[in-house]
This record gives sequence, structure tokens and C-alpha cells, in this order.
Amino acid sequence: MQVTWQPKAGIPPLSNWVQPYLTGWSHVNPSWKLFQSNQQRRKIMSTPTFGKPQTNPFGLADVGFVNKPTLADLDGDEDLDLLVGESNGNLIYHENQSTASAPTFGTPQTTSFGLANSDVYSSPTFADIDADGDLDIFVGGSHPHMMTYQENQGTASSPTFGTLQTNPFGLAHVNSFSSPTLADLDGDEDLDLLVGNYHGNLIYQENEGTAKAPTFGKP
Repeated sequence: MQVTWQPKAGIPPLSNWVQPYLTGWSHVNPSWKLFQSNQQRRKIMSTPTFGKPQTNPFGLADVGFVNKPTLADLDGDEDLDLLVGESNGNLIYHENQSTASAPTFGTPQTTSFGLANSDVYSSPTFADIDADGDLDIFVGGSHPHMMTYQENQGTASSPTFGTLQTNPFGLAHVNSFSSPTLADLDGDEDLDLLVGNYHGNLIYQENEGTAKAPTFGKP
């Protein structure tokens, strides 16, 4: 299956080191840049307008060079928590200690929930890849032949991540500095994979299995 994207006005052309997230990192100043939508209360924003960049809002701090954020409700309290990969391979967790509409992120933690460091320049993303109602984790990094996975063997509100696995489910070589994200891109109710890499490419692997037993096809 071929997937085609039409870039929206104002989105710059892709270049080296593609990371398919809305937020990212600054090579010059490794601090947080967060863009707040002026239509944040709408569930569907057909024409979003982003405000001025803010540096380290909501209690966020500089956590290292080449930081790569992802947000998810990791403790089941209906607000978004933050996990950040960085150049040394650490996975740094900030709990949202406030609310969904007025976040305040707590002190950074590096040994949370059994998460394991696997590669430098780590780039994490969460997804319920086995459809058991909790979030599992995939992590890309600098190694061109490796993406790691840890199953959440706990619960949605009390996660415990299991043994580190390398390239499960048919995951393929996608080149160095991989940044994965997962979504149902073909409407068949399972999660497919999109990965950015150092060369500026976006690599797609269709889930040819099921929501509970994924098998990713060739890139």
C-alpha cells in the first residue's frame, strides 16, 4: 500500500534527521520550544494557528543535548506526562503533577517504570501495540540496524516495562538516528509504523498482522 502526504502551508521541506513529531529539539540551544494553539479547546483543529515559542514552560528543564520528547498518560490520571530521549541514551520522565488543562511537570527521573537505555540519541514513542489497554514503548536511536521495544507488563495506571527486545514484529533496518511513531494509517484498526531517519526520509511499515499480534511488512 502506498501512503502519500500533502504538506500543509507553512510546513518547511524535510531535511536531514527527520523526527515525525510536532515538537522537537534545537541543535543550537537544547531547550524546550513549545507552540500553543489558540484553538486548543477544539478536538479537531482544521486551521490551527501557533503562538510564539516558549522556552521550558510548565516546569520543564534542559535535560540534555538533542532531546526528543513524547507525551502520554503514563499513570492513568487523565493528563499527559512527558518522556524525553537525549544524546546519552537516557529516557527522562516528567510526571504531570497538575491537570490536563494546566500542566506542571515534576522533577526529572531517569529510572522510571523499568525503562531501559538502549542506544545513544534515543527517540521514544508510546503505543498500545498489543491492544491490551496499556501503553508499550518503542525507542529509536543512532544505530542503523536497531529499534528497541519494551512491553508494558503492568497496567495503564501503573506501568512496568518488561525485557528489552530488539527489532521485534518484523521491524527493519531504517538507517541511523531513527525516530518512530505509530498510528492506524490505513484504517484497518491496527497500528502501522512511520520512522524518520538521518537522511530525511520517512520510512513506512504497514502492520500486516493484527492489533493484538502485529507483524510489520517491508519498508
